[in-house]
Parts: sequence; C-alpha cells; structure tokens
Amino acid sequence: MGTYARANPTARTLQTVSETGVIVTQKRDVLLIDTALGEVRDELKFHWSFETDDWVQRDAGHTSAPGGADTAADEFDRRFEENMQRWYKKLAPILTKELKSRNLEDAYFVGSKEMTDELTQHIDDSKIRGKVQKNLGSKPTHEILNTVYGESLR
Repeated sequence: MGTYARANPTARTLQTVSETGVIVTQKRDVLLIDTALGEVRDELKFHWSFETDDWVQRDAGHTSAPGGADTAADEFDRRFEENMQRWYKKLAPILTKELKSRNLEDAYFVGSKEMTDELTQHIDDSKIRGKVQKNLGSKPTHEILNTVYGESLR
C-alpha cells in the first residue's frame, strides 16, 4: 500500500474494493465473483463433475441438482474428504487464469477454514488479498460481498 493510501482513507477504501475477485468455496461448487468498487461485474461458477472427474464451468444462476438419496450425499462427502486436495489443486490454475484474464489483481477467498486453507495452498500468495473463513456459499451474492467488504463500503 502506498504512502498516499495510508494517509488518505478514501484511497485506502478504493484500493480495498478496486477490481477484485471474490472466490467462494462450498465443497463441489466454487463461485468466482468479479467485482469493481464493491459491485458485481460478473459471476462464474465451477462445479465438480463425478462423471468427468473434472471441474465444469456453469452459469452462476445454475444450481446443482439434488443428490437424490442420503447415501449419494454420504458417498460424495466421503469422496470429497479423500480428494479435496487433488480437486482444489486442479482448480487453482483455472482460477488464477480467470483472475488474470479479467484483470483482477487478487481475490478474497471465502468458505470454511478447511476449504479456504486447502485452495489457497495452491494459489500464489500475491493473488490472495484475504480470507473470510465463513461458510457463505448458500448466501446471495450481495450478502457475501457485504460480509467481505463491509456494508459501509457498498
């Protein structure tokens, strides 16, 4: 942060909410929110597909199909715990490429401590603006941004 930003609260606020990504993790769904000055420019959702054993890009408005039976949910939870590191390691370069292509300098990572810590292990430190270790994946985008930036900035 430059001297000007330290001395000028407005400059500090603009630096905090400039063009920044917000990456929200929730097990097999990861949402990239492209923001500028605290407002949403675009949303990109990634969903882990068991069929292809890879991350699939989806429209942000698309919701995952329900898992069906509890046994399917239990099986997913078991597989997720076994494979989280490999899956997030595979996703990290995709997210980094998206940040770069959108001219986003860095991102906030939002989700449970376990998931944000695992994902950020595979992301260059210069791309990590901060972490919000709360499970907000089921919240509307505006609530996620209010938590990340604080309601006073929006």
